[in-house]
Amino acid sequence: MSKIKKEQIILISIITAIVITAGTLTAIILTQSEARIGYTLLDRIDFVYDSENVSTLNLTIMNAEGSIFISYKEELENIFEAENRFFGKRAAIVEDASNFTANEEGEFLQITYNAPKLYDSNDDRSFYNNLHITIRADMIVMYNITTESGDIYLVFDSVLTQTIIAKLNVFSSSGDMTLNFGDNTALDSSTLDTHTIAGKLDIIFDNVELFSTIEMWNMTSRSGIIDFHFDQSEIICSRNATFNIETDTGRISMRYDFPMESGIQISAITSTGDISSDLEIPGPFTPYQNEFFPAEQNFFFTFQTGTGSIRIKEIVF
Repeated sequence: MSKIKKEQIILISIITAIVITAGTLTAIILTQSEARIGYTLLDRIDFVYDSENVSTLNLTIMNAEGSIFISYKEELENIFEAENRFFGKRAAIVEDASNFTANEEGEFLQITYNAPKLYDSNDDRSFYNNLHITIRADMIVMYNITTESGDIYLVFDSVLTQTIIAKLNVFSSSGDMTLNFGDNTALDSSTLDTHTIAGKLDIIFDNVELFSTIEMWNMTSRSGIIDFHFDQSEIICSRNATFNIETDTGRISMRYDFPMESGIQISAITSTGDISSDLEIPGPFTPYQNEFFPAEQNFFFTFQTGTGSIRIKEIVF
């Protein structure tokens, strides 16, 4: 048999093996893409919790090193499922990994995760935890989430069951934050805080139902970019919402599609940056108000930067 034919057979075998194990290969690639330089996946630590009595979940996470991924699923076997992907350097030990704890009282469930930073990043024992969490869609959830060095991805939407968020306090020091409120999401909280120091803050607010008035939602970043996608064109209710969007040196961008006959008030303030808006904002201390303001439902927006720019643009379909 010639050398060329042998190579062809080897190539066909490799392709066949890849096709047969496509699912496994994809999982490996996705997992390894989370690995930082010098770190490898050392273990996967599972945590599940189920109960027939619980309706409200209070989720508290302090993950010093690592990212957090949270999503919802209707047909979930348990009310809460999590996988801790433990990545470490060559001298890291799995015994240093943290796990979730749970405490159930009546209809209320407290789940806590606390993983402090134990070693400097230059230490061969250093590690980080990437948390992949799935919550059953019928749970009312209160969020208190912090990570010092990692990204946060929260996808609140579900297909059939309306997800209800009763509290939202999310902080990331150096990582990016993505919050996706789909059109099957409801908010039942008067105050919300989403803050990053150096990362990007990306919020998609798409036809979210308001169960209570939002007295203040702070979206802040010290030096990062804030992108706010606001589309409430298919939702009309009588509850007001106030948004404070602020960054020191980063830029702010909002794309909007406002609901018909809702009152809109917008203030835009910057020290040395520029303001570009599809709406005519009179000045930093004179807000824009649409023809319906004040109305049965009103949205108040305050945009403020130090040196960054402010962009306010209508969504064009």
